[in-house]
Amino acid sequence: MTIPPDIWLSTATPPRRQGAPGLFLDRDGVLVKEVNYLKNKEAVALERGAAEIIAWGRAKGLGLVCVTNQSGIARGLISWAEFEAVEAEIARQLREKDAALDLTLACPSHPDFPEGYGAARDRGRKPGPAMIEHAGALMCLDLGASWLVGDKAADIEAANGHSSRWTSAAAPRPIRFRFMSH
Repeated sequence: MTIPPDIWLSTATPPRRQGAPGLFLDRDGVLVKEVNYLKNKEAVALERGAAEIIAWGRAKGLGLVCVTNQSGIARGLISWAEFEAVEAEIARQLREKDAALDLTLACPSHPDFPEGYGAARDRGRKPGPAMIEHAGALMCLDLGASWLVGDKAADIEAANGHSSRWTSAAAPRPIRFRFMSH
């Protein structure tokens, strides 16, 4: 599987889950509080319940993956160094709550901003499937039995492209996660 050239991976060797479902989480507005173009690690604040759902997923043996569009990088508003510092702070805050992701994938592209934007980069940016497909291949996940939690239409479209279940973090009532077997 070829991943688009500008997709960032937190690790090239995440744990393999051998057919387990994955729990895919969007970052901004789901994993961490929404901040326009989050670039300062001091501004990182986990969303209420985020660490707990990750810990729950770990206990269930799920692959735990963050997939995030980061167009602020293509727009020149965020540097890769700032992005990586934010990611390190997210990981630190999760560890403080006994939670950890297996893998984070980030796409910096945006159709209006990078040079050479084309089909490969379009596949990488949600709702394109490349980040989810690549995580699934790296971790041996069952994408059809996986969940994606997002707060935007692109998240839902990305999940629907894989027959994944999805839920919105912006739902008007509390979300209950129940893992369903096939």
